[in-house]
Amino acid sequence: MKSITLFTLLFSLSVGISYADINESLIAYYPLNGNCLDLSGNENNGTINGATLIEDKFGNNDHAYIFQDNAIDHFLLPHSVLNTLQTFSFSAYLTIESFNNSNNLVSCARTDHDNSFIIQYNQIDGNGWSLWFGDSQFEFESNSIMDDNQWHHVVIIKQLSIGKLYIDGIKIGNDLTLPEQSLKVDPGGLVIGQDQDCVGGCFVTHQGWEGKIDELRIYGIALSEDKINELYSKFMDDCSYIDLDKDGVIDKFDECPNTVQGTAVNNNGCKAETLYLQIEELLEKVNQLETANSNKNYTISELNSKIDSMFTLEQTQKMVSNILNWGDLNGDERIGLEEAIKALMITSGIIEK
Repeated sequence: MKSITLFTLLFSLSVGISYADINESLIAYYPLNGNCLDLSGNENNGTINGATLIEDKFGNNDHAYIFQDNAIDHFLLPHSVLNTLQTFSFSAYLTIESFNNSNNLVSCARTDHDNSFIIQYNQIDGNGWSLWFGDSQFEFESNSIMDDNQWHHVVIIKQLSIGKLYIDGIKIGNDLTLPEQSLKVDPGGLVIGQDQDCVGGCFVTHQGWEGKIDELRIYGIALSEDKINELYSKFMDDCSYIDLDKDGVIDKFDECPNTVQGTAVNNNGCKAETLYLQIEELLEKVNQLETANSNKNYTISELNSKIDSMFTLEQTQKMVSNILNWGDLNGDERIGLEEAIKALMITSGIIEK
């Protein structure tokens, strides 16, 4: 007969939440909250030249930048962000303030070709969004979509020889057939907001971006529609998603904005005092029970008999092993009630392991 402790069988937990992972293959992420720091963890920090801080879509001060078509305003990013890539995705929140220029958003240059790769929105000579590879232009069917001076989420994808455009989560036009080769960018040759006529400079008025830029992301993969919609919906609600104390309650609704990180909180962002009192009372009872029944294991013959009829020995051993891996915190091959409660608290994020 298989002998199994009572609490080993009573406590197990399975949690499954599925979201599109918007950080997979993320090369660089620039929230543009007063600087051009890369928060992807890859340290692809950029520098800001001339562009002015403004409110973002939700009215948060100094959380976006506006560019003037003045041959000055631009971001300089590490060339390694795009260099050698055959497949990539560019995502940003944008507005366009003027259509009397070529609105070059991204410019990649090298010494033997100043227009190695360009992303632009040009209504002077074209229909809106287009890509340049060397001297060849490839146009999306996008005329007038950006013409309202409002924020729009734009995703441009190069997947080997295929180009795709999404605006506000919607695919625009047909796929483009592009050159399949990798991008080649020289050091100092990746610029946001200007068209380079030499590596890192030689900017000309009427070729720069004239509008706002926020939430710039660059990926080393072709984003799926699920991930694009996740990025778009993340900023669609008419409120700020900033959560400075990282308690899971955004600042707009947080009545206790300086909660210690890791604290369990109510939906108003304040410490869940009632929960902590309940846990303390429960732990006290557990301590009393453990003292009274120190080192005692419980065997339930009826339950073991039922298990014998339902599972093979190998299946039961595997289940017990998995449950012990979850809840046996002190390595004694059994799970006491206190251990089970702690394991549940760890799993739910109330405490750290």
